Amino acid sequence: MASTMIHLYLAHKINPDGCGSYFIGSFAPDTFDNKRGDARAAKRKNHFRDTPTGDTEKAKLVKFYSQIDKSNPFHIGYFIHLLCDLWWHAAIDKIAEDSGDKQGWYDNLKNEYRTAGIWIRKNMPWVDDVFRKMEACINDFQSPTTDPTREEIASYTKGLLSPSLRESDKNSSGNPPAILTPAFLESYAAENAERYMLWISDK
Repeated sequence: MASTMIHLYLAHKINPDGCGSYFIGSFAPDTFDNKRGDARAAKRKNHFRDTPTGDTEKAKLVKFYSQIDKSNPFHIGYFIHLLCDLWWHAAIDKIAEDSGDKQGWYDNLKNEYRTAGIWIRKNMPWVDDVFRKMEACINDFQSPTTDPTREEIASYTKGLLSPSLRESDKNSSGNPPAILTPAFLESYAAENAERYMLWISDK
């Protein structure tokens, strides 16, 4: 699954004028409280990754899209997250295979997510505007699912918007990620924003 800031990067590429609830929706499926004993299993379930085949996962995503409220920006952001996670896995699996050290590549991924998140927050000019929009509607959303809970989503969002996180960014090197490079992130976002628009035009 892509990280929060990568999801926001893609959501912004798809709709730079989106409202705060749209952007919160774009990372909401990942906001389970990690202290929950069932967090991992619950996340697999709400991402439709507890199914035996990729085709079943895709079929469930199509069904989910038919059920959401297309006029609700949170629902749209939520769906973008789920669909684009499917594409994200395909993209990074290929990079891992091509690296010649698949396991080592995946072992570095967690740190790459962290580095990419810091780099995006420090360098993308749209971040402050998106964060302001989210802060203005932190409790003003209607989720298409009951899990993660409303409280989990709001709590996670508050943590993302906390001044302490931005302060820690200032103390970091700010170097771009070595694997999930700025060029890769931009290419991924641009390609899949176009792919998403084509996908919904066919539904």
